[in-house]
Amino acid sequence: MRPSSRDEFAIAIICALTLEAEAVEDLFDETYDRLSEFYKKQPGDDNAYFNGRIGNHNVVLCRMPRMGKGNAASVAASLKISYKRIQVALVVGICGGAPCAPTQEEIFLGDVIISDAVIEYDFGRQYRGGFKRKTDMKDTLGSPNREIQSLLAGLQTKQSRTDLQAKMLRHLQAIGNLGPNWCRPSSTDDVLFEASYQHKHYRPASPHMCLCGDDTSDEVCQAALDTTCILLDCAEDRICRRRPCTEHNSPMVHIGAVASADTVMKSGEHRDNLVKLEGVIGFEMEGAGVWNNISCIIIKGVCDYADSHKNKTWQAYAAATGAATAKAFLEYWTPVIREETNQFRIPLDLSAVPAVEEFIGREDELHLLWDYLQPGPSLTRKVAILHGLGGVGKTQLAIYFARKHQTDFTAIFWLNGKDQSALLSSLSSCLPQIPGQPMDFNAANEEEVEQRASQVLKWLAMPDNARWLLIFDNIDQYSPAQEHDPCEDDHREYDIYKFFPKADHGSIIITSRLQGLTELGRSFPVQKLRHKDATQLLLQSTGFSAEDILQIGAEQGNIRSLAELGRSGLIFIDMAALASLLDGLSLAIVIAGAFMRQTGTSIKEYLELYRTSWVDLQTQSGPTRHYWQGNLVQTWMITYQEIQKRDQVAANLLLLLACFDNQDI
Repeated sequence: MRPSSRDEFAIAIICALTLEAEAVEDLFDETYDRLSEFYKKQPGDDNAYFNGRIGNHNVVLCRMPRMGKGNAASVAASLKISYKRIQVALVVGICGGAPCAPTQEEIFLGDVIISDAVIEYDFGRQYRGGFKRKTDMKDTLGSPNREIQSLLAGLQTKQSRTDLQAKMLRHLQAIGNLGPNWCRPSSTDDVLFEASYQHKHYRPASPHMCLCGDDTSDEVCQAALDTTCILLDCAEDRICRRRPCTEHNSPMVHIGAVASADTVMKSGEHRDNLVKLEGVIGFEMEGAGVWNNISCIIIKGVCDYADSHKNKTWQAYAAATGAATAKAFLEYWTPVIREETNQFRIPLDLSAVPAVEEFIGREDELHLLWDYLQPGPSLTRKVAILHGLGGVGKTQLAIYFARKHQTDFTAIFWLNGKDQSALLSSLSSCLPQIPGQPMDFNAANEEEVEQRASQVLKWLAMPDNARWLLIFDNIDQYSPAQEHDPCEDDHREYDIYKFFPKADHGSIIITSRLQGLTELGRSFPVQKLRHKDATQLLLQSTGFSAEDILQIGAEQGNIRSLAELGRSGLIFIDMAALASLLDGLSLAIVIAGAFMRQTGTSIKEYLELYRTSWVDLQTQSGPTRHYWQGNLVQTWMITYQEIQKRDQVAANLLLLLACFDNQDI
């Protein structure tokens, strides 16, 4: 299941090359998002992200724009802006390898190197006599954190490394099945030349005026650099090691120090000096940049021997072995579980809110609303204003959103915003839900109600309490503070802003018939239901079975003539006509459906009843009066008149209850 927010990602994988990122993504067990279409990014984050699942871990894959420590540092810093709960970053890809580790273990192309330390070998001072690397404790990158150290120490035992390699081979086989690009090259392409032997033109075969034709010069021309060893005819007698030609040469995993720099190591002699002095087993260009920003591990496949005899034959396979080892490594990694304190988690309670169970459509509105309001690392308060006609479904949309995402917010409070008094009462009634507060409460006076409401707002404003959702329902009377006249007797209009928690966090939904509330937040207009959804809601409200709905839905797309219509098709025609008359207003549709379900009235009969009643309404309204939402009035009138016929006492009781707030009934 796709995580609901960026906060649920604890693992980052950083790749410098497209080839490296493709290998990692091919090993995703599930892909959630590409290029932040769903999860988005924080302002100021320029990274490109791909989100998915590897095993039990939610992983964000970050593709670097270019190679190098500086770019890696910038990418890691931006990563922390959008993904604040990342615990470890894996720098995955390809690297140059030392031919022999300090343990005398040989390293071949396609093998994998995992870092237990990083040496920034180009960080130091250039003297006349040469370059001197900084080795002071405060100038070195040091070791990884204790958790990573412990895991790597455990993986260095013989049996653990055997198990890790077995897991890696299983994942390597899986990616190899996706295409020949990831398959292992021929062993004959894996040769190691003497460290002092350069990849260059030698006399007498060197081209005319070639920079590297002089055997005593270290200069190398570009043509030689762009030519493979075979075409350049590198001397066979200068090869000091050939890979054994067996079909069972599986890649091995080596754990040790990695040398990182902004320059590519292309000198066998410099390579061997660093191996001897620093004990490094690999050479790469990104790890040092990430190391200082996020706890990280470098996992890279060896594609060359960090000398001048480079070619691209082994790059794809090395990227595959690196990605396969990263996936195997994650099987051993247990993220630190950040338990959310229970003091801020409150179960959703919408028992006092009238909700219609038949919720249809509005997927686009729900997606846009979640995309904007989802809790994240940003301490920015988000206010969404759902505005539209009365009865269009604003409240039901907010209720459905709250129910759908109740586990994504620590607390959701529903507030009646009909007027200031109702809002204060709603706020104060939330207090018993907050842990540590008395469970029963009946405010004795207005002052006590205000005090309790203030306590709720203070609790919401607490710095660590940032994942709540407030829903202000029916804010149809609004007056900004600077426009409100306290001397006026009409107290229906009030400034809702003063009931916002004094904090820069949290999410707020406002439902309103007003369109001029954009100063409070982002506007989300709630449109009438599309005809198809309106028809389906009407079907469900009348009590049709799922089989009936499916049958009618199937005939919707296959009707060619009236002669082909069966009973369900005729029902659909009447249903569609009634849905059109009700104009996509959810409340009118549900009232009509409930009437038919309770009274046994057929759709055809209700349609005639509605049309007759509509003519009567327009006749009685007079020339100067116009019913803006007459369909709502009509569905209510039809229902009320039927109740009058059946039970006059019940009808009188309804008229009495109409004088009270619905939450007080």
